[in-house]
Amino acid sequence: MRDISRIMARTIASLDCSSQAQNEMVKLIVKHKELEIEFHSYDSLSYKRLNELAKQFTVKDFLDAEDASLRIWLKEERQNSSWLLRLRIPRLSKEISRKLVKAELTQLDLILLPSATVTTQMLQRLGKKELLERSILMLSTLSSTALMAIQEYFKKHPFEITIRDFINTSKEMWDQHGTLKKSISKTRQRLLKIGLGYEDGIFLQESTKRQLVEDLVTKESLSHKTASKVIEIAQKRGWVSRAMI
Repeated sequence: MRDISRIMARTIASLDCSSQAQNEMVKLIVKHKELEIEFHSYDSLSYKRLNELAKQFTVKDFLDAEDASLRIWLKEERQNSSWLLRLRIPRLSKEISRKLVKAELTQLDLILLPSATVTTQMLQRLGKKELLERSILMLSTLSSTALMAIQEYFKKHPFEITIRDFINTSKEMWDQHGTLKKSISKTRQRLLKIGLGYEDGIFLQESTKRQLVEDLVTKESLSHKTASKVIEIAQKRGWVSRAMI
């Protein structure tokens, strides 16, 4: 079990990055904190001073700075009238990303880290309330085409679209994008696997019969035969939508 407090308290210097990566991290923190550390521009920091600050600044300082930087980027992105016509996702440098992952950080700590760092078990442990407020990017099931369609629908960047937002999208929205059937199916399966069910949103009410059966078997300890009968009754009475095959 990782000790998140210990990880967050680690200094930038302890990550053992190259000078270039370490300096990049320190400068971002300085810019975020708007510190006046004996210089007029954070670009003019001396090599010696950068090293000193790397021993003072922590991983938490860097995550806070990256989060603030991302918010600024999103605001600037939306000011461009054509932003909805393209899907742009900022990236960390490969070295910084690798060092943070090695330090046991995941996409749950910083959205810019790879989705592969988040397991099904991690998402299950969050609890439904917190899970619903997480970005849809953490599902790692949506293609670029699907993310573009979602971005256009919500008029928000995928970073900002939560799982709660997503599972309450209308059936009509997905009917307009028939080519996304594979992404839709994978996403439903993932959502059911991490603990959500048809009662949590419209999107999950369009699950296939098999997915709904598995959901009842897992959560209600029913046999497959009984769960299948329950779904058939629910469909006949209109309690859930007809399965999308």
